[in-house]
Amino acid sequence: MSTTPNNKNIRFSIITSAYNMEHFITRTIESVLSQKGDFEIEYIVMDGASSDKTVAIAQQYETQIRAGTYPLQCKSITMEVVSQKDAGMYDAINKGFARATGNMYAWLNADDTYQTGAFQAIAT
Repeated sequence: MSTTPNNKNIRFSIITSAYNMEHFITRTIESVLSQKGDFEIEYIVMDGASSDKTVAIAQQYETQIRAGTYPLQCKSITMEVVSQKDAGMYDAINKGFARATGNMYAWLNADDTYQTGAFQAIAT
């Protein structure tokens, strides 16, 4: 199914692959979840079985999203955190894309961020 920005049914599927990124993951997640606009976000964090606090940090956001306590600034957000051994970043990204259901896909490295308004710029 193809959806164009003109009909306002945009669902961004964002994949972040992570491995031992506890010092960066909060900023990365916040940059996705804080996007404002007339669209939906599906956020999938694919962790490669980190031994630090990466998974725990990401799961805190996932819990807030599922409980409805995270302050939404878009139509809706779903978030999934998957932690399992993988064959590296590209394997994790591909596994994340296989889970995704949106009509616009992107990946964001675990130490990168989106600028405020990035999704809205694409959606309009």
